[in-house]
Amino acid sequence: MAANHSTTNDEWNRILHSSLADFASLPPQKLQRLAQEQSQEWQRKCLDSMAALLKAHSGVSVTQRIKGIKGTVNPIGQPYGGFLPVKTMEKVILSDQKPPFDHTQEQPSAGTIGTAVDYLTRFNLTQDAQASFHISLLGANRLEKIPMAEDLLANLHGLDDTSIKAALRLAGFDVAYRAGLAGYRPVEDMVISTEAVANIRWMVERSLSFFEKYGPIVCDEPTFSP
Repeated sequence: MAANHSTTNDEWNRILHSSLADFASLPPQKLQRLAQEQSQEWQRKCLDSMAALLKAHSGVSVTQRIKGIKGTVNPIGQPYGGFLPVKTMEKVILSDQKPPFDHTQEQPSAGTIGTAVDYLTRFNLTQDAQASFHISLLGANRLEKIPMAEDLLANLHGLDDTSIKAALRLAGFDVAYRAGLAGYRPVEDMVISTEAVANIRWMVERSLSFFEKYGPIVCDEPTFSP
């Protein structure tokens, strides 16, 4: 019991002296667990309040924001059929004559691949690496890995294999900014399959073709702020 109490005190002291960025990356569940272990009532209440605050203000996806999260995020009401009814739209099929993707052999995760496609499309449209990967750079900054991120930015040239792999590793920094340091996995250890590289190239080419036909871009990174 003494050892457990000492460990808890050490964790408590680290929390008290942590920076705001480090504190914000702590999982609410960990704070709640620590709260249950504290001997002082004021410490328990403090940690419980911190956990509730972090849980209430953590980032959510667009679909989560619309559907709502019980006890945390209220759903957004829509009229019958939605704000943009599908029946008012025209279906247009865009085909590049390529076969369906074999995503079963892709590595890393679909989320990281999707982010890389997004940022790499932006880069190929604007040639502005800093702006295209600015969320990745914010994550790298929190991880104190800006030199590594800058090296990866220097490897961005187009849609060659080196550029695609650099984009994937840069996308791996995003989680440190969006969800906290606990979710980060070292990007230098990222396994990148040849299937993922080929599929990303196709997806970016399709995106560029779309913007060439239906552009220009008129709105970038909407935040849905009131």
